[in-house]
Amino acid sequence: MDPRRRSLRRLNVARAVAVTSLLLASVVIEVLFNPGRSLTPFYLLTGCAYAAVLTYALLDRFLGGGPLMVAVQVCGDAILVFGFLVATGGGLSPLSFLLAVPVMMAAALAGLRGGVYAAGIVGGFYALLLAWSSWHLPPTELAPGRALYLAVSHLVAFAALGALGGVLADRLEQQGEQLEEQRQDLIALRALHADIVASIGTGLMTTDTEGRVSFINRAGLEILRADPIQLHQRRAAEIFDLAESFPQGAGKYLAAGRRFRFERDWQRPSDGQRLFLGFSVSYLKGPEGAHQGWLIVFQDLTEIASLEQQVRTRERMAALGEMAAGIAHELRNPLAAICGSVQVLSGGGSDEEEAQRLREVVLRESDRLDRIIRDFLKFARPGDHEPRACDLVEMMEQLGRLLRKSPELHPDHRVEVLAGPGSTQALVDPDSMRQVFWNLASNALKAMPDGGTLSIQVEGHGGDEVLVAFRDEGHGMDAATLKAIFQPFHGRFEKGSGLGAAIVYRIIEEQRGRVQVVSHPGRGTEIRLILPAAGDRGAGLASTVEGRTQRCL
Repeated sequence: MDPRRRSLRRLNVARAVAVTSLLLASVVIEVLFNPGRSLTPFYLLTGCAYAAVLTYALLDRFLGGGPLMVAVQVCGDAILVFGFLVATGGGLSPLSFLLAVPVMMAAALAGLRGGVYAAGIVGGFYALLLAWSSWHLPPTELAPGRALYLAVSHLVAFAALGALGGVLADRLEQQGEQLEEQRQDLIALRALHADIVASIGTGLMTTDTEGRVSFINRAGLEILRADPIQLHQRRAAEIFDLAESFPQGAGKYLAAGRRFRFERDWQRPSDGQRLFLGFSVSYLKGPEGAHQGWLIVFQDLTEIASLEQQVRTRERMAALGEMAAGIAHELRNPLAAICGSVQVLSGGGSDEEEAQRLREVVLRESDRLDRIIRDFLKFARPGDHEPRACDLVEMMEQLGRLLRKSPELHPDHRVEVLAGPGSTQALVDPDSMRQVFWNLASNALKAMPDGGTLSIQVEGHGGDEVLVAFRDEGHGMDAATLKAIFQPFHGRFEKGSGLGAAIVYRIIEEQRGRVQVVSHPGRGTEIRLILPAAGDRGAGLASTVEGRTQRCL
């Protein structure tokens, strides 16, 4: 509804209340205080006022809040006020202050121009009323000078009131229009924001500081296949079957300026379908940056994971041929050396020194064959693992003591173990993991022949996993090498069987872990092992290491 029309309706209601009060006051005055004096003129004016109220109410249906309706009401009220002045003494009436009412109405409803016009008209009519009263009254009651003073003073007062009220009304109207524009812009912005959130293909969930759900967008509901009413105020950890400290435990990562991201298998309760979800957790902040809760972004990566699995399967199938060729190549060389040496020895034409040299060749190549076969069996045969809770930081300290005796550790090498936030207790087979850690650490040192720092970081990951990252400052790998790093017989270093990385990959997969590799030529390599945490759905995000400690070996 038009604000001016609303104001006119309220004014009409106030007018009816004022007229009713005046009517009651007139009755009380006539009955109690001055029963001998007739107040018939007041009753007539009150009746006219009621008629004006009804007339304004009828005209509202046709004129609304337009300028004509404003002019009708201002003029009507001015006529009623002049009627009361005539009935109470004309120009000398003590009710002359009521003339300010139509002036204020005009200023409030029509602005500066309306207020000035109304002040001039009301002041002019009041001057005529004073002239009429001066003409009919003796000079002792209303002298010409006094009449002129009253006319000028009232006119100035009305003009000032109309101008000031009009200026204020115009400013209020301008501010009202600006506020309305801003309100419409805000409504449009909120609608756009809602459309954007609803159109995002990624699940978006907000929670309070305790992890209770307050909002889920359309894509999130499609992933969860659940009723939003049932999800409201439930804990996010319960919905996604994660550690009870989710997502509050992410605060330690975010406080350190790090992102909190992880992936997880999840079974949808509504239909039992297993999905592979990716999560990202961040602070939900208010207008002043206050922490109001958590923002959880989750995405269904099942199809992507399936495609990756298909690619890995095809790569493994293709690798079978390469592996067969690699085995043949690796076995052919030592067998050829052994056969050649045996043939020479069988001929009997060699002296004792040459025969000793040939026997050493046979023994050396036999050892090489044995090592190749043992490594291949480790790779091809499933391991006999016995997972149990292990503190990976403690295992890294043991690894450091062993590295001191390793021939790969040079004086220019530096090894540091970093314990980050979160649980470092993993559910793994310790013997297998020692083999994995030794292999990765040895390769990292070999990748830095001129020296450098090997950083081994252990920290919680995603609530029910543990992350172990090996970072070196070596020569790094190009895209082709990185793609084939876990394929058999694609070793990067001499004097190796080429099966070490493949064995690492198989052991980690057998223990329900994942391997990620990030490498850039000339900038080093980072190999990340993501292992299951010990405990019920992992040890949670409760840190076993307060703060961030560093151990240098």
